[in-house]
Amino acid sequence: MKSIPSVSELEKNSFNDDVWVHEKVDGDEFRFKVECSGRLIFGNNKKFFNDSQIPDKYEHTTRFIRSEVNRNSLYELTNNIENLVFFGKSVYLNSINYDWEKTPSFMGHSIYSKDLDQFLPPDMTEHSFERIELPFLNVIEKDTNISEDFEFPQSKWYDGPSFGVVLLKNGKRFSLDNPDFEPKSNSDDIISQKRISRVANNMKQNDEKIKFDMLMKLVMVNIYREMYGEFVDDSDFKSEVASEVRKWLDPY
Repeated sequence: MKSIPSVSELEKNSFNDDVWVHEKVDGDEFRFKVECSGRLIFGNNKKFFNDSQIPDKYEHTTRFIRSEVNRNSLYELTNNIENLVFFGKSVYLNSINYDWEKTPSFMGHSIYSKDLDQFLPPDMTEHSFERIELPFLNVIEKDTNISEDFEFPQSKWYDGPSFGVVLLKNGKRFSLDNPDFEPKSNSDDIISQKRISRVANNMKQNDEKIKFDMLMKLVMVNIYREMYGEFVDDSDFKSEVASEVRKWLDPY
């Protein structure tokens, strides 16, 4: 089983030229593959999960991929779709409070081909993710040189400095952390009618019926993503969320 391409500890001068520079985003490494039956299988950097084993903190990512991926284009990528593994980031709050309205739950960065026994080149990878309509980890520069006076960019996903950058060359990755980055906590209300309305509106857009059990589940998924599960395993906290969900549903 091919693992997620690691962020290399090689010397930075190995990446001096002809490198792709991506914004480093907060979250976990994530991957998925397609079985012959068409079923999507998801995993992190340690293992693939059965559907019943997917951790709660990845629920938003699996829902996003299932709803956004273009399955027709997915099967057009190769005659043996089961021999491709797609890698990316599951994006949620760890150190950065992104603009969650515009930040995707998943951003791809690599594709491994079992037929070729190698990762696809970055330009082919970018094109493949575009074809299947899943976001590609935003590219800052392509085929460029990295010098000692490299300036870290602002993040695309919130109004602030990027977490860092990831350099990609010949299938190897090297991470550079931004020394000017300072973690900020999420100051938004954790439980609010606004949050519940936002989740409910997404359900409407996906033609999902708004009933307590599903709304409660998706509000908790939303909180997991934006609060990194800091409070969500507490029974009192869940009871408070349930009370707010019922309050929102009262006039509905």
